Amino acid sequence: CAIEVRAAEEMASLTAAEPPSTARTQLPYAELAFATPPDSPQPVLQTQYAESAYPELTYVPPYPPPPAAGPAPPKCCEICGSCDGCQCNAAWCRSGWKLGLELYGLVGLQDPPRQDVREAVGICRRAGISVAMITGDHPATAAAIATQVGLRRPADPVLTGAELPADDDRLGEVVDRDGIVLARVAPEDKLRIARALQARGHVVAMTGDGVNDGPALREADIGIAMGQSGTDVAREASDLVLLDDHFATIVSGVEQGRATFLNIRRFLTYHLTDNVAELTPFVLWALSAGHFPLALGVLQILALDIATDTLSAVALGAEPPGRHNLERPPVRGRLLNRTVARRAFGVLGPTVAAFTMAAFLASFAVAGWRPGDPFPGGDVALAASGAAFMAVVIAQTANAFACRSSTVTPGVLGWTSNRLLLWAVSIELAIAVALVFYAPVARTLGQANPPFAGWVVALVGAVAVLLVDRLDKRRRRRHRSAQPTISTTIPK
Repeated sequence: CAIEVRAAEEMASLTAAEPPSTARTQLPYAELAFATPPDSPQPVLQTQYAESAYPELTYVPPYPPPPAAGPAPPKCCEICGSCDGCQCNAAWCRSGWKLGLELYGLVGLQDPPRQDVREAVGICRRAGISVAMITGDHPATAAAIATQVGLRRPADPVLTGAELPADDDRLGEVVDRDGIVLARVAPEDKLRIARALQARGHVVAMTGDGVNDGPALREADIGIAMGQSGTDVAREASDLVLLDDHFATIVSGVEQGRATFLNIRRFLTYHLTDNVAELTPFVLWALSAGHFPLALGVLQILALDIATDTLSAVALGAEPPGRHNLERPPVRGRLLNRTVARRAFGVLGPTVAAFTMAAFLASFAVAGWRPGDPFPGGDVALAASGAAFMAVVIAQTANAFACRSSTVTPGVLGWTSNRLLLWAVSIELAIAVALVFYAPVARTLGQANPPFAGWVVALVGAVAVLLVDRLDKRRRRRHRSAQPTISTTIPK
């Protein structure tokens, strides 16, 4: 009440000098009326709940005032000036009330796509990745953005969620094409699309940022959520979170993923080749019932696996992505596929094993041993075992460069393009030489310094590995070029 009285006093002071009139104002809790009686110089406050001693005061109703009797005035638009009907199609100006506004201009807001999105979409297409737009925006907006970033071509369709087939098989046929734009799509439609594409054998990567995108992100093979604008639900349901909300980051992730997959195959080829060479002496010893001496002992094999093979394997696992990694369809199949098995067990492994046993026998031969004679023991056997050990190490050094690619020779790739591999090979050779020449360690491993013939055979074994690798890759290229080219097109 005190607030209302003070407000009334302020209003009275403003209207004291004016002639008798009626004024009003509206406070949060009361409708107040002011009037100046003829016999009083001060205005008198009147509310709709209080009685007044002055009959000149009349009740002032709250807003809006009742319309005056008589014909209604014409309703004219303040924007276009039309009194017969609004021509500017603005809902707020068709009411007929004069708003007293003047149009100064219109403001349009645009969130343009990033500049490198167009290039990223082109890289996806060259890499054999189909890209589709699924959005809840208007079809015209979706088509304009898709055309701007190069996703939609003139012949690519623009469909709405209401136009999608109810049958999942038919839905897969409709959406299974590159460049399609789907607008006004509900979250449940997004989930159906992911399942329909998976049923057709595709690996589906789905992006999203809202709470409603959670089921689709969970259902997709690779759910990708936005890290900056995405919700907590989307990030929890996804497999991958983009910290910069950048589409080009997805392309970089695809490139790194393909490189990692190929690096694991290189790693497997390198280790399986070494295993063939290490297993061969035991096979010969077992088949001969112990008459053929064991070229490599258990401690030597442990030294090969731990001290001389680890660094090269790690360097192969860190091989940088190739220049044409995203210019061909994705690599499919298992890690241990036919190519890895053929190269490890049929090409490189037997070559390393053959020169390992050759260095072992050459060390006996220079000591006077001939086929059919019993094998000597003592220092000759230790030196022969040392020659087999160094033959494996040196051949594996060449094999590390050969395993960098299953189709390209090391010379084409560049001998120094993987600096980590150069350091790994150098350190491993130094460790192997130390294990042979340092007498206490050599005696513990059961080996000694090889003779000159053993060193020669070991070095020739490295050259032989590179030569066999070159011939195998050349044969494979000829075989692939002789096959007929099968062109594939995206169904329309």
